[in-house]
Amino acid sequence: MNDSFDQISYIIKQIFQSGRSAQFVDQLTKFAGRKDAEIETMCRYHYEEFVNSVDQLLKIRVGTQELKRNLNTLNHEVQAVSRKTLDQKRQMIKYRQTLLHLELATELLQNSWQIMDTLTKIPKQLEQRKYSAALRMLDDIESRSLPALHHLAFGPRVRAAVDAYQAKIRQLVLTDVRQWFHSAQAQTLELGARKDQDDEEDEEDDDEDDDDPGLLLDIKPLYAGLYIHDMMNRRSELKASYEEHRRSHANTVLSTRYERYLAGILGFFLKEAQVLRSTQNFLSRGSLEAVWDTAVDRLVSTTEAALAAADVRVVERLRPLAHAATAAMERAGFSVFRLADLHLSLSRRFAVCLVGETRAQLHALTRAAEPTSLTVANQDAYDRILQ
Repeated sequence: MNDSFDQISYIIKQIFQSGRSAQFVDQLTKFAGRKDAEIETMCRYHYEEFVNSVDQLLKIRVGTQELKRNLNTLNHEVQAVSRKTLDQKRQMIKYRQTLLHLELATELLQNSWQIMDTLTKIPKQLEQRKYSAALRMLDDIESRSLPALHHLAFGPRVRAAVDAYQAKIRQLVLTDVRQWFHSAQAQTLELGARKDQDDEEDEEDDDEDDDDPGLLLDIKPLYAGLYIHDMMNRRSELKASYEEHRRSHANTVLSTRYERYLAGILGFFLKEAQVLRSTQNFLSRGSLEAVWDTAVDRLVSTTEAALAAADVRVVERLRPLAHAATAAMERAGFSVFRLADLHLSLSRRFAVCLVGETRAQLHALTRAAEPTSLTVANQDAYDRILQ
């Protein structure tokens, strides 16, 4: 474009310099007149179309303004409907929250009613000694119902009631175990005596069943106590209580007379062996062996102290008792080396006492008999008579 402008400027400059400006102006005026005539002709040709276009534009403008007014009216109506809908939605949300609160309250009331109904059944379960069923009911309350009540004032009261019933169940179970232990303590002497008697009668029968029902204690109460304490994760407490009663029982046995002491020893350790065999992770074999060693030490020392002054009838009575005790405790799985040595000592003492008593009886018979002369031929015959 700059090149064209430079050319036009150069041409106009040449025209004016050559003195032909008047002719140039005249030609330019004629050119403009021709173009004006062409424009006028074109305008006359397109006038009607132009007027129609302008008329349509005016109509469009009027329609646009009407549409704008309609849109404004519709916008106001939509806004009004939206505000109304929003208010209704807020109201529905409020009603929904109220409904949820009512459902939650209903659920809590039903849960509370079930808890109260369960708690009212617990005393009857305890009265019928159905401790495991009562404990399961309490565990169900504790695991399922209490978490939903922790934020309510009712929750701590239910928690306290559950704890109180659990403690009561444990006390009742411990009472049953103690009663069983005292009953077993009274039965161990009879159990030991029966076992001693049976072993004396069946010394040659080595295949006798150690679990003869007549020689076993009923330890179902102990099983029940173990089951309940396992459910409460408190087995160690029952174990400690049992070991305390066992020490007391052992001390009682160790302070009795010899025959009762020996029978008590048999009964006590047969009972402990039965409990040890039929339970798991309850009794310690090591602690039971320690009590057994103490009992054997006491038995051996007491017997050996009495042997020095004992006559043949005492030794004869003690020997089968010691033998029976050795056989019974060996079958029960206890170490019987010292008992076997004790039985051997009793047998030796019995032989010594029997020889002494027989010699004394012979001397007495010899002194009581009338002397009779006996003639011998020589010294050899006399020596044979003395032999």
